[in-house]
Amino acid sequence: MSFNGGFLGKNAVFAQTMLRIKDPSKSRQFYEALGMNFLTRFDFPELSFSLYFFALEKDPTVPAEDAPQPERAKWLFSRQYPTLELTHNWGTEKDPNFKYANGNTEPGKGYGHIGFLVDDLYASCAAVENAGYVVSRKPGPFQNVGEIAFVRDPDDYWIELIQKPKS
Repeated sequence: MSFNGGFLGKNAVFAQTMLRIKDPSKSRQFYEALGMNFLTRFDFPELSFSLYFFALEKDPTVPAEDAPQPERAKWLFSRQYPTLELTHNWGTEKDPNFKYANGNTEPGKGYGHIGFLVDDLYASCAAVENAGYVVSRKPGPFQNVGEIAFVRDPDDYWIELIQKPKS
């Protein structure tokens, strides 16, 4: 979706949202189970972190994982759809006490959540629970604006599921 001007210009595209994660294998499993597609990964050994990119789009042009990183970056940043960037700081997965602030509890309140429009809110929540993940707000009406639920990812980030309006 493009904006109509402003500081960003006419052809700006909302590109990504970034979340810091503790364990990339657990996070990748969760976001793929939600239905997101893994796009690519960038490693920065000199800075000890990796970036993992996901999207809802099924993009047949995804480059091979062994393609040079600059080629994959050029491809990624030419997409016209939003991505989710998961940032893994190496070593956090080995620390049992390590935890990121999720933005909804102290300390660190501020960030809220990401959200997905879904066809069947109740079936989506049941699938999340059946896979062993947390549904922290059961599906149901919210303040006369529709039906919502909240699920939690492995780092305790909140993900809102919103029932698409029925036509």
